Amino acid sequence: MAVQILDAGLLTQHPARPDRLRAADWALRGACSARTSNPLLRLAALSFVARTALGSDHGVAEMDHVARECGVPAAALPPLLEQLVAAGILMTWQAALDTGLDGEVSWRLGPKGLHPRSAIEDAN
Repeated sequence: MAVQILDAGLLTQHPARPDRLRAADWALRGACSARTSNPLLRLAALSFVARTALGSDHGVAEMDHVARECGVPAAALPPLLEQLVAAGILMTWQAALDTGLDGEVSWRLGPKGLHPRSAIEDAN
């Protein structure tokens, strides 16, 4: 099987350096807000903060997608969410009761999970 990209414009698109800097700065600030030595919690914190719209403190996503991003099986996601609540990253979370682990999870960010302000954005 061979795949060919027909839109040559896609091959020439590269994010601008300021965009990459802003994204890296934001990701590091988001992950560092977890203030934990547990890399799994830091990765999960980054995942939930990134999935929460800017200016909002709550979000919804498919449980299996979030579990995959965090590198855990879907069955291990509820204990991980409880650890995020204990760390102050999430205030609350809830899984859709009718669909089990294949459904959606909703959450509300805690005080340590709020979107970080970027130093690059502060300079602009």
